[in-house]
Amino acid sequence: MAAACVGLLLYLLVPKRRAWGGLLLGLYLLLTGMEQMAASAAPLAETETFRRLMALAVHPLSAVLVGTAVTGVLQSSSAAIGLLQAFSATGTVPWSVGVPLVLGGNIGTCVTVLLASIGGGSNAKRAALAHLRFNLLGTAVLLPLWLSFGASIRYRPIGPVEIAAVHTAFNLLSATMLLPLSDYLTDSFLFPTRGKQA
Repeated sequence: MAAACVGLLLYLLVPKRRAWGGLLLGLYLLLTGMEQMAASAAPLAETETFRRLMALAVHPLSAVLVGTAVTGVLQSSSAAIGLLQAFSATGTVPWSVGVPLVLGGNIGTCVTVLLASIGGGSNAKRAALAHLRFNLLGTAVLLPLWLSFGASIRYRPIGPVEIAAVHTAFNLLSATMLLPLSDYLTDSFLFPTRGKQA
């Protein structure tokens, strides 16, 4: 609360420090929002709907699809990851479900980019398809690795910090592995470059 007050004072009274004030206010709102989401998720975790969703997500591929669908509906991987973190704070989400949900969330975030590219040119469509390929290939490689090496912690509860770490690790590892394939990822026979159209 003190940080929010300082941020508000900086934002309103010190024009040269307005950016710092906005940063402090934003952090306060972010942390407060996460706390409220976690508090709201606790009773929801006891509902029959949540139990059915967890039962559906028991199989890794089903969990990936659930993560993709939820993120696609929310049109924000940040919101989906935040929601998952809120539920994980209740101790009801095991690693076996949390990791595939995060991977699916990365695929689901492509929905927003694909929708945004509809009204764009060839470059926008190529970028959207590259984003989709990047996340699909990353999931195709990393999900089997997780299933092979994550057996020892598979049924333990995953926490909010671990979910953030998995999300970050997925993107870093995918980028490292797929960087050599960047030409393939951006190439598309559907939307060729001008040189290929000639």
